[in-house]
Parts: sequence; structure tokens; C-alpha cells
Amino acid sequence: MPRSRPGHLRAVRVHRRRADGPSTVIDGLSSRTLAEITRLELTRNYLAPGGVGEAVRCWKDHVRQPRGALRHDDEYGNPHWICCGDPRAARALLDLAMRAMSRSGARELRRVVEGLDRER
Repeated sequence: MPRSRPGHLRAVRVHRRRADGPSTVIDGLSSRTLAEITRLELTRNYLAPGGVGEAVRCWKDHVRQPRGALRHDDEYGNPHWICCGDPRAARALLDLAMRAMSRSGARELRRVVEGLDRER
């Protein structure tokens, strides 16, 4: 059987699977880390496309509330969590994502999340 020419192989590359859903955009992360997050969202069944970015947004909205509102939410819960997302579940999802990432990617995401944690 004759050997395939290298130029022919490069021309017939297989197209990679792309995310059909929302892409993840998080301020403070490199494009390499964002690409890694997108790959995780496509390969892990507990992550949806754009899920990590949504979790960061939900956690950021929660920690930037006034102190009184945070205490009230901790004691009594919040009825808006049903429609807008539970910030505790979002923080847990961020922990799972950081554990599944490479060291450098997890370090970048951890730096963003810990900055939000300090605001709380």
C-alpha cells in the first residue's frame, strides 16, 4: 500500500468538536486557561458549556452583596437562588473544576476565586 503524502494528510485534518453553548469568559485568566476550561466543560458530565464562567459570576454577585444581606441569606436562605443560582453550589463547582485542571490553570482560577473570597 503506498504511503500518504504529508501535504495530503494536512489537508484532510479532522475537525475538532466545538462548544455549541456559551463560551467561558472570566476576567484575569489567560487564553490558555480559558481553553482548558472549555475542554473540561466539553468532556466532563458535571460541567455544562459556560458553566464555570456562570459559577464565577454567581459567586461574584453573592460576595459583593452588602454584609447584612449575606448574613440574612446564610440564616434564612434566598428564594432567588432557584432562578439565579445557588452561590454555595457555584463555589463547590469551582472547587471541582480547579481539582480537574492542570496545576497552572488551577492556580490562575484559584487566584481569581480567592480574590473574590477575600471580598466576603
